[in-house]
Amino acid sequence: ASGAAQPRVFEIEPIDEIMVGKDVKIKSMIKSPGSTNEYLLVDENGYLFRLDTKKRSTERIMSFHSGAVVAMDTSPLAHSMASLGADGSLRVYDYITKTVVGQVKYPAGGSAMVYAPESLDATGATLLTGHTDGILRILSHTPPTLSPTSVSFHLHHIFKPHKSPITTISISPDCTTLATASLDRTLFLFKITATPPPPLGDHQPPLIFNSTNIQITPVGFVQMESPVVCVSFSPDNHLGVEEIEPVGDEEGDEAGGEGGKEGDEEDLGDAKRCFVVLENGKLVNLIVPPPETVDNSLTYEFPEGAVKMARWTLDVPVPKPATPAKVITEGGEQQEEGKEDEGGKVEEKKEEKKEERGTSAARKARGLVIENESPVTRVVYLEGGYFLIAVVNGDGESEVRACKFGKPDMSRLLLVHTHPITHLSLSHTGKHLLLGTSNGLSILRKFRLDDILLYRWSLHHETFSHYSQSYESEESNRAIEASKAERRKLED
Repeated sequence: ASGAAQPRVFEIEPIDEIMVGKDVKIKSMIKSPGSTNEYLLVDENGYLFRLDTKKRSTERIMSFHSGAVVAMDTSPLAHSMASLGADGSLRVYDYITKTVVGQVKYPAGGSAMVYAPESLDATGATLLTGHTDGILRILSHTPPTLSPTSVSFHLHHIFKPHKSPITTISISPDCTTLATASLDRTLFLFKITATPPPPLGDHQPPLIFNSTNIQITPVGFVQMESPVVCVSFSPDNHLGVEEIEPVGDEEGDEAGGEGGKEGDEEDLGDAKRCFVVLENGKLVNLIVPPPETVDNSLTYEFPEGAVKMARWTLDVPVPKPATPAKVITEGGEQQEEGKEDEGGKVEEKKEEKKEERGTSAARKARGLVIENESPVTRVVYLEGGYFLIAVVNGDGESEVRACKFGKPDMSRLLLVHTHPITHLSLSHTGKHLLLGTSNGLSILRKFRLDDILLYRWSLHHETFSHYSQSYESEESNRAIEASKAERRKLED
């Protein structure tokens, strides 16, 4: 018998060596279509090179994040946006010219980022970035309007409030409190003190962010039971309810509990009310004391009870168990629907139902599929104790619902999507709702606070069937109005 086959070994002799660039680490390389001597190379730093072996030359033709983009935000004023990558690079774009106008890279990867509001920086060019090493940076870039082709960066403040990656950054609407959260299960609060520049006669110069005009002072942190993934401050501590809806005299004055109680709108003074979403799906309402009342001379950890916390849950009635329907088998016998038969037809029907679950007809027929303990993934606080939540229903779909702090038994449905919602925010004008989903979809929806006010809603939690009826009615009214307008146009 012949021996085992010997592996065939080939010796490849290099015929040339070309230096692409200093510190370039090539990840992949392909030959350019239709060319005999041109190649495209990608390196670990996110650069795309064109290599010409005949001319022995390289050209850097594109630059991008070398890993995942972990955060994006738009300037509140300029036509610019910023992206932060897991590779630690921060990039600023002019989305009118569709160009990268500036970039800077940090040692640790990025994990969270937001633009500072216009009231803190009249140029709309200040960013707060969170990183995987727990560091928070506050920096400004040159407004693209002043430097269209190349912007520079200036670091104002740097802190290390956490031991683990920062998960979210939030600024209170009155711009006096900054909150950061981390995978280390802490929520850290800072005091923001803004000093406007002195007036020039009758003119008040705008506030430009710098380390002199804007002071950031650490206040303290509170330990949570699970990492915080989202923070949203109340814009009015529930005191603006009279401006958006009538308030009856019958409302009580008890403080909130599991879902809050109607009338929990007492004046908190300089304290702040905010919602936090935990990684385990819980929604927690916090009342944070004023910074002046906090003693952090020995430790930054808030003493027990200093921060009031209460979990907020929906109050959904328990559905009555449905009686199993009877089906007639081929032998003429009655059998409960859902039991296994010999051919496995019931299992096939279950699979069919699962596929049909995301259709409009199925959503209309199923009724209410949220529960008290349905996990929440995102929250946005609104005026008067109203807020929006992204909640995962019993079918695994995401629902965006409008709720009110004192009414856990009522909610309006705004949107249903098949995948988890990973981002939920309002546009700078407050007229649009911005959503991001786990399957890579971006959603833009018109939003009006007037449409979700619960005093106009006579039912409890809105179902998809009710939502569809309202939507179809609105579409019909729009079509009628458009038809009337067209008719008037023709008559004129």
